Amino acid sequence: MKCPLCSTGLKQHLLNPSLSIIACPSESCVYPFNMSISELHDHNLILSVSTADIMHNVHKKMNDNKDIDEKLAEFIARDDPEVS
Repeated sequence: MKCPLCSTGLKQHLLNPSLSIIACPSESCVYPFNMSISELHDHNLILSVSTADIMHNVHKKMNDNKDIDEKLAEFIARDDPEVS
């Protein structure tokens, strides 16, 4: 998805451990912070996230970095039944 204001690719940003927002990463752009909370929800820009989603993305980013050992990435991003 592209930003409707500046055409930069939108990114998902973690707000807290269970909530994220899809927003423009450009520091000079206000999208979607120019919208009301209801508009953010109507445009599906507020998303619920799980610990598993977060750790999957961490593992993916670590695997993309060739300086990080694959076994270390797996260890860090492994499932932990004590964490919900």
